[in-house]
Amino acid sequence: MYKIYQQIIDQVAQKIDAPKQVQDEQIKAALLDDLVHRLEDIEEGDEPALLLMDRRGLVNSANGRALRILPIEVGQHVHPSEFEPNLPDTGQQDQNLPTLLRFHGCEDQKLIFAGQWLGSGQRLLLTEIRAGLSPLLAQPLEDIYGLTPTEQHILNDLVKGMDAQAIADHADRKTSTVRQHIKSILNKTNARSQAQLVSIVASAGTMLDQIALRQDLTEGTPITLNHDHLDGDWVPYRRFGLAGGCPVLFFHGAFFGIMPQDIGRTAAHILGLDVIAIERPGYGANPLEKDMDPVDRAMRQAKRAMDHAGWKKAVIMGQDIGTHFAFAFARTFPQHSMALISGATTPPMGGMDDTEHMPKLHRVNAWAAQKMPAFMHWIVNVGIGQIQKKGVDIIPQLLFADAEFDRDRLSQAKYLAALETSFALVTAQQGLGFTDDMRLTNFDWWDWLDDLDLPVHLFHGQQSQTVAQAAVEKMAQRLPQAQLHLVEDAGHSMPFTHANLLLRQALRAGILSGF
Repeated sequence: MYKIYQQIIDQVAQKIDAPKQVQDEQIKAALLDDLVHRLEDIEEGDEPALLLMDRRGLVNSANGRALRILPIEVGQHVHPSEFEPNLPDTGQQDQNLPTLLRFHGCEDQKLIFAGQWLGSGQRLLLTEIRAGLSPLLAQPLEDIYGLTPTEQHILNDLVKGMDAQAIADHADRKTSTVRQHIKSILNKTNARSQAQLVSIVASAGTMLDQIALRQDLTEGTPITLNHDHLDGDWVPYRRFGLAGGCPVLFFHGAFFGIMPQDIGRTAAHILGLDVIAIERPGYGANPLEKDMDPVDRAMRQAKRAMDHAGWKKAVIMGQDIGTHFAFAFARTFPQHSMALISGATTPPMGGMDDTEHMPKLHRVNAWAAQKMPAFMHWIVNVGIGQIQKKGVDIIPQLLFADAEFDRDRLSQAKYLAALETSFALVTAQQGLGFTDDMRLTNFDWWDWLDDLDLPVHLFHGQQSQTVAQAAVEKMAQRLPQAQLHLVEDAGHSMPFTHANLLLRQALRAGILSGF
């Protein structure tokens, strides 16, 4: 995505810093056609097709390759008869044994998938079986056998079915050189033949892939979706964790969903947290109407949900732009707030000067949200269309094109289902809430911090390129009772990668506040 957006971002970044006589409309006119053209050029990755289905055959999520090569769409039902052999019922097989299935792809391709029932057998993970080494094997092959990068490339070609001559032609090498490398690989691995070597490494790669994919896709504590009329207002909210546990009022981020990973909801249950999270205006089923103040509406809906649950106080938690909403609630209802947890923290912004530390893409988004909200909404909708067309696995590139750490973290296959869930929350109203959040990131609410007298815990990932550590430190210094938590191995994607860390702090804060 960096290559696709680079020229566009460069153009806008130059215009932002240009003399004032440069008009905003000039920037818009120069970008519109180019943006659509470049978005169409997103290259297909080398990942296998991944498909997650429930036991009814409903496709819960799929990556871009699966959407391209299979006649399926997310939200569509796939009949068991479309598999060969027919998809077995969960009650008729050992839950721990994977199943090989053949699926008819587009253009009459017959594709082989490894199927694995997850958790209690409610969901089926399908992973395409493709020739080639798993990326997860690179380090083990170096550590165990001492294979060099060149030898690993040649081994990868062998697994794909290429012979020495084909490998030499592909790599522009001498055939004799390739044969010497193959001989070295056989000696290092103690394999008696190329066939045995290929069999061993292919099996090991498939096993590592399956373990990695299953890590965060096990069944967890479900979310209860409520659509309640509370004091005359229709409030859609989610509730999960342990009923009667430590109350946590949760304001979700722009693209991080409402605790979309099963493992996070399970942690909330184990820790004894009772979590209520409204779908903020513009997300899910909560409408964002013209001239509506989304912050005021969200915090008052959250207060009604608290009252409905019988809570007197709660730990207030905000993710990303949810930081703004959490602070607004604690400031408006201090008597109902035990403590405040924010991670990844998004501080107030005083103006475009505060964006100088940001990567170009994020700086351009901030400018567009300030100067041209209609253009910002158009950009969001173009991105939504591309995700619907090419799969949720392009989301990390769209969100973090020039923030390498977060892009690489969210590109891991284990976050696929969580990305799909978060995407569904955003697109329920065609990105209205997300667009408005871009506007809110530019709001200057520094004055709110001076009189907020309750324990506040600010979490910041030290690998974040989206938010400057100095801005979070400044925020902590201004708050009367703040603690700054710097997480070395985290970025701005902390709500996905470190949800358990934030939940543990919520429990500590609740206990210290007398729960």
